[in-house]
Amino acid sequence: VNGVRVAVRGANLVPFDSYESRVRDDDIDYMVHAARDAHFNMLRVWGGGIYQRDHFYERCDELGLLVWQEAMAACAMLPSDRRYLRSLRAEIEQQVRRLSSHASVALWSGNNENEVALGWFNVTRQHRETYLQMYTRVYYDTVLATITTIDPSRSVWPSSPSSGFAVADRSRRLFVGAWGNGDATTVGDVHYYNYTSDCEDWRYYPKTRFASEFGWQAFPAAAAWVTDAGATESDMKSAFTPFMMHRQHHVNGTRQQVIQISRHFSTATVNDTERRGAPLPLWSYLSQLQQARCVGTEAEQYRRLRLDSSVQCHGLLFWQLNDVWTAPTWSAIEYRGRFKALMYHAQQYFYSPLLVSARTEYVDNSATSRSAPNGVSVYIVNDYAPAAHSGGGGGGSRQW
Repeated sequence: VNGVRVAVRGANLVPFDSYESRVRDDDIDYMVHAARDAHFNMLRVWGGGIYQRDHFYERCDELGLLVWQEAMAACAMLPSDRRYLRSLRAEIEQQVRRLSSHASVALWSGNNENEVALGWFNVTRQHRETYLQMYTRVYYDTVLATITTIDPSRSVWPSSPSSGFAVADRSRRLFVGAWGNGDATTVGDVHYYNYTSDCEDWRYYPKTRFASEFGWQAFPAAAAWVTDAGATESDMKSAFTPFMMHRQHHVNGTRQQVIQISRHFSTATVNDTERRGAPLPLWSYLSQLQQARCVGTEAEQYRRLRLDSSVQCHGLLFWQLNDVWTAPTWSAIEYRGRFKALMYHAQQYFYSPLLVSARTEYVDNSATSRSAPNGVSVYIVNDYAPAAHSGGGGGGSRQW
């Protein structure tokens, strides 16, 4: 940014409400200030939501928050006929002209996960060349070409996650994708979710250059279910009542929380049965503590990787900052604005510009085919240091 290399700390932003007409400017102010106060320096406006109103970008300008702005396309294949492309081009022109005057907009991105989605569906795998051509017409020849014509000053990124460009000739508006593995860890950015491994073991996390999505679910506070969702006493007997399961839209999400919490908390009340499940106040508390520890462990690892010369991870954006309703989700802030434990943890520790972070080291035991603890490494990550902005890493490490 202005010739200065920035170590990014932040989160992904989803719409503030399912109904935009209910969102007040005060709601936007609250969320943006909360991010700033928790040491964020970037918010990613997710491509599966909406282009935010002007007030959001004005507040980011004022508070010094950078914005990763995506075109509104996510997790699917879009049509590439002429009529649709004319409509899409008009949309991109209008939005780029509206937003390009804002200093906070640091990066334009073509979409959310549509590049990796080429490998998700049987039809795209079976007819890959056809869908690559369609994808190229939509995103390279239309979205990115339109953005760079109107706003040639800013960086563009093809998709998130992505391996980036093989060719990016902005003067001719010529873009060719690298078409590597969109989840590659040596180039580009990564979305990483692992719901089965021990989330508090740093060894499971990839050595990535930029982690643009990662996260873990938690339940809102018990009080939120009553005031915001109209839950009854019967609905709140456990996390597995029909009411709670109706609001759980992540497949096996609550069961995954049970497994993770059971690894790290000694309580007989954590189980997956409605009859014997933990009462909701206790369950919400434990799930939020576990979410904070999961995301915090991963965030610390990515920040430590900035000191690894073979990786130099320079950014992390967890999923997600805010919420559109009261439900078990990945958010750090509940629908009505109450902080989950994750937001306090980010504010008070793992997003601190000066971070002291320790991790257990391991050595492989060939006799047992298992690894054993072998000392502790302590890292100091300093985002204030001049070295943090010159291409190297700010801070250092010491091992015992």
